[in-house]
Amino acid sequence: MNRAEKNLMVAKQERVLILHAYSIADELKISKIIIQACGRHHVDFLREYEVKCRHIWLTRNPESLPIKKDKFHVIIKVPKIATGENFLTLGHFLALLTGAVLINEPVICITAGRSGFLNGISITSTARQLEWLTDDYLEGFVRIENPHTLVMLINIAMRFAREGREGRPIGTCFILKNRDDLAKYTWQLILNPCEGYPKNIRNIFREDFFETMRELSALDGAFLVDSSGEVSAAAVYMATPEHPSQMSPGLGARHSSAAALTAHTDALTVVLSESSGTIIVYGKGKKILKFTR
Repeated sequence: MNRAEKNLMVAKQERVLILHAYSIADELKISKIIIQACGRHHVDFLREYEVKCRHIWLTRNPESLPIKKDKFHVIIKVPKIATGENFLTLGHFLALLTGAVLINEPVICITAGRSGFLNGISITSTARQLEWLTDDYLEGFVRIENPHTLVMLINIAMRFAREGREGRPIGTCFILKNRDDLAKYTWQLILNPCEGYPKNIRNIFREDFFETMRELSALDGAFLVDSSGEVSAAAVYMATPEHPSQMSPGLGARHSSAAALTAHTDALTVVLSESSGTIIVYGKGKKILKFTR
């Protein structure tokens, strides 16, 4: 089979899959379809149909989609470093945080295989995809001035896990909370290496600050990041009156301290395990998100 024939076959398969999703959505009165848009899909034919469902496209490269954003098509950019289940987890999380879906709202989910082509349909909801999530937790996330800061921290942790530092794995922690709110439970292990630098150059959304963060990750302690992405401190020690009584086997003091901090404050923490490359987000003393390398 040559390339042209293969493209025709894939186009037919993706078309049939999406039309089946329409049929299921119509029968079950489901109004939204989430699509794992990993590749350049053959979806131009959608323009031929009267649109009844809202399409939520999860993609690393919005410019590669032949569909443009409008009232029927929502395009959500997922960090490029996320793969596999991590991609879907972050995608569903972003869809919820941006208001594209509601927590218990049923949706049709069309997924892609390793090849990037659409090949699966399921009926799900954000509550099922993110089982830890409750209305109580969601309220906490909504209170964050910019929820994308949390996603960016997860993205940075994933990149640390993948690339390491000078050939060695990285273990570190990010605390998402304004510095003044944590004075009771945190202090500097050494002089703050971020002190004295302009705020605009020590922000996690700046690509040129990434390498600085990678170097600072070699220090003991955590990064302190506010809701706008500004890193106010590094090498921060976390101390709380007590640690959670139930921690997963193999998780050390960094995880215990990070979880305990969130039990006593409304901070969120993102912890990268040096030994396994696992990333865990803690909130209210509990593990609320987990990503594996």
